Amino acid sequence: MMLAYWLINQDARQKRLQRDALEKLRRSLAESCKATRGPARSVWLTGSPRDPPSRLGRYRGHHRSVEAVWIAYATWIFGKTQLLGVNPVDLNGLDAPEVHIRAVAVNQTRGFGFAVPDTHNVTQREAWAASTRTRIPAPGAFAEAWKAYHSRAIDNALAFYDAMNAAEDRSFLRQEVTRTPDELTDTITAPAPKMTAQEEAKADA
Repeated sequence: MMLAYWLINQDARQKRLQRDALEKLRRSLAESCKATRGPARSVWLTGSPRDPPSRLGRYRGHHRSVEAVWIAYATWIFGKTQLLGVNPVDLNGLDAPEVHIRAVAVNQTRGFGFAVPDTHNVTQREAWAASTRTRIPAPGAFAEAWKAYHSRAIDNALAFYDAMNAAEDRSFLRQEVTRTPDELTDTITAPAPKMTAQEEAKADA
């Protein structure tokens, strides 16, 4: 059963776009989280009094980037690593048996999640305003600030991976320009149709 699951997943991974910047970013963040893994065992969502605490999954590490704190977790022991982006004010201490995130829900797509804060919580709103240095007077402004914060975190990270793809392209082109005729390469060239003697004479004329 486990072997069949692994083979299916392996096949799905091979069919992904190799130059997908978002997938490269997800893998890189997962590795970064693993490198700075703390002693915690599980990740919990503890949003507000009317939202009971809920367990997200097994803790797999965390990564403090310039824009946000990323928490890696898995919903089950052999599950795919999910990434959760949070503002530092949403997080309790990471050096603890359990990581608690002060949010009411998680918005998730393609392996990335974002902790949704309680927009009606005045204390949390004030903490966000102090952390992001913006004025957040009402719940609506808080929701907009939350969206802008996490979209900026993704945009800035993706810009780096787009630059890496461009660097790979430049490296490849340099190799092709400096390659000698007898040098082996993996490049597949499309065969060009051969011109007849009459066509060559006409082209020279």
